[in-house]
Amino acid sequence: MKKYVPLIAVLIALTACTDTAQTDNAETTIKVKVTEATEASEDEPVMMSEGSIDAIPADIRTQPEEIGWEAETQNVQTEVVPQCAPSTGFSFELPAGWSYTSAQTEDEPTSSISAYLSPDNEAEGTITIEYSKNFAVCGTGLVQKPIDFNGYSATQCYYDGSENWSFIMLDGEYTDCVIINNAPWYDDYANDIEKILSSVKFRQDRKSVV
Repeated sequence: MKKYVPLIAVLIALTACTDTAQTDNAETTIKVKVTEATEASEDEPVMMSEGSIDAIPADIRTQPEEIGWEAETQNVQTEVVPQCAPSTGFSFELPAGWSYTSAQTEDEPTSSISAYLSPDNEAEGTITIEYSKNFAVCGTGLVQKPIDFNGYSATQCYYDGSENWSFIMLDGEYTDCVIINNAPWYDDYANDIEKILSSVKFRQDRKSVV
């Protein structure tokens, strides 16, 4: 999902990390995205992070159609729900440039439901979020590390001395929930993956989808 925000090409003097615009005889507070001392100009416009262009006095602003618009990408909230309860579903946020497919069994109740996530420009490999009654692992060469996963008790597992985890298994009431790393491109997208995983939430569904 994309949210369009105006690039404000106005002569506003900004001090470091402030959001105050100085006009001839008045001071107007606007919310802008500034990381260091900057002076806005037609060549280096300032992006508003909140609010409307109308917050800037008319005598020091230009019209949006003269400035152009820049797309501000927002993560897409996605929910995967089992068809037949009682079962477990999950949700996650997907950044721009990523897609997913999902699949689930047709039994009652749903015994397995999966979402396969990958960057749009990668043909092979996925990060898989899954609830499965049949998930099993091989213990040979496996190193296990207890972790907190978004408030859930979990175990992060590594194979054969790899620096990257192979899967994360939740414990307790969500013991059949797992995140699987089958991504040969993991290192190239580590930041995106970390953000996605930080948004994952599991939920026990007691009511079937109609």
